Formats: sequence, C-alpha cells, structure tokens
Amino acid sequence: MQIGEIIRFLRTHKKMSQSEVAAYLDVRVMNISNWERGISQPPAEKIKEFSQLFQVSIDTLFGRTTLESFTNQNIYEIRDLALELQTVMNDLKKEDIDRIFRFVYDLKIMNLRKQFNYDAFEVESSIKLLLQQSNNAVYELAKYCKRLVDEFGAIHGNNQKQLLFDSVLLVELKQENTPEFKNVQRGIYEELLPLDLFIIAWRKGDTSLKEMAERFNVSYEFVLEATAYYKTAQGDTCSVNDYFINFQQTLTTDWLTITEKSDVELAEPREVFPVSKLTEAILLNRAVDSYSKEAGI
Repeated sequence: MQIGEIIRFLRTHKKMSQSEVAAYLDVRVMNISNWERGISQPPAEKIKEFSQLFQVSIDTLFGRTTLESFTNQNIYEIRDLALELQTVMNDLKKEDIDRIFRFVYDLKIMNLRKQFNYDAFEVESSIKLLLQQSNNAVYELAKYCKRLVDEFGAIHGNNQKQLLFDSVLLVELKQENTPEFKNVQRGIYEELLPLDLFIIAWRKGDTSLKEMAERFNVSYEFVLEATAYYKTAQGDTCSVNDYFINFQQTLTTDWLTITEKSDVELAEPREVFPVSKLTEAILLNRAVDSYSKEAGI
C-alpha cells in the first residue's frame, strides 16, 4: 500500500472527512485529496502529524510493517499486518485486547524457555534464588513453593512449578522490567490469591486486607499489589459467584468491601475471567499454618 492509500484507509476508518483532516493539519482540502490519490506526498512534518492523528507509527504510514513470512501464505489477504492489527484492536473490547496481549507475552516467554533445559530445572536452588528478590510477587511464590516442598516433598501443581521456572528464567535474564515479567506476576497473583479467597476471607470474618494477609500467610504488601492488579484487570467492582467485590473501596479504606448479590443490585456487573482454584487441602494448610504461628505452636 502506498502512503496515500493508507492515509485514506485510516481517515475513513476514523470516519473523518478530508475537511476535518485538513483542519487538523492546517492545510487545504486539495492537499489531502492529492496525497490520498498519490499525486504528491505529504512533507515530513505532516507525516508526523498524520501519525499523531491516527495513532499509528510512521513505519505503518509507509507500509513498512508487513511481515513477509506471514503474508507469503496469507489466507486473510492482509497487506499490512500492523495496520490490520490497529484496525482490529479498535473494534475489540478492553477485555479481549487484554487477552490478546497476555497470549502474545505468553508466546514470548515460551520462546525464551527454549533457551533453557526445563528438565534440568532445580526447584530448591530456584526457590533460594527467588527468596533473595525484592519483588513481592516472586518472593511470595518462592515462600509458598518452599512450604509445599517442606510439607509434601515436592511441588505437585504444574502451574506453580511453571510460574517458578518462568520467574527464575526472567530474573536470570535480567528482564524484571519487561511485559513478560508483568505477565508472570499476573499469574502469581491469580495462583496465590485467586478471587475466591477474597470471598473466603470475608465469610470467615476478616474485615481488612491485613487480616486477609495473615489468614493466608502472605505479606500485606502482596495482598495490596494483588488487589490493585484485580482493580486494573477487572474494574472497580466485579462479580464473583454470588458476590460483588468492590476493589476501589477496598483499596481506599483497606476494608474488605464485599456484598452478596441478594443484598444489592449493581448496574451491569462485570463478568470475570476464570480464576485458578486452590485445593481445599492447601487452603486448610494455609489456615492451620497461620493459626499455628499465632498460637506459638
């Protein structure tokens, strides 16, 4: 695609007239018409303004983002991958876009795994490494995995073991500030503190995040981070089984703000993605461990 075709495509996709674009760029309508028809090309400063107006890269405007390895056998007849992705993203819901990015970063982590031998992955040394990290998520994961090893002799959950491996992988590659690492953190929050545990804590009488942290033997800072994550991912209020969790109010007051659906009606409560379930045995183990610490047993 030529730059004029791309400009016309983006303009019509945003439902803008040539006059509206001309006013934004402070040029004549005839200039827009000539650029779109390929009679002339916009100057460099106007190309930059097009990029800002349509929120695409300059490379996309010039059609430089096509992946030949994809388009050689392109059953979708896409000529410019970045441009098509931009179009698709504009039509998707926030939750769907989040799923796409999460899947993409999962794929990137999978490619990183190929550089290492998973069969040679050593659990105890990995736990020791992560226990030295300042990041709350990986530290709590390591602490949790250590308890599993100490009490059951091994980590039997595949998801927990995979999170441990991925955390060590990214730490050793010094990629703690990457989206891939954020993706692993999300997995840790959902594994160690799934949404169900907010309901369990509230039903057992916990009124604050601090009490919830004590019940499940995790740090208060970790619970705060997990709650903030859920607020970002699920919204200020979300629906979990027969309850509503108000994350905004919980973070503001530090009090667990949970309401049974039978008690209140909220306008169009958000649906939530499936969350990982911890077994009843692990939940009881956490509660017993917490009680033992309090009782000095």
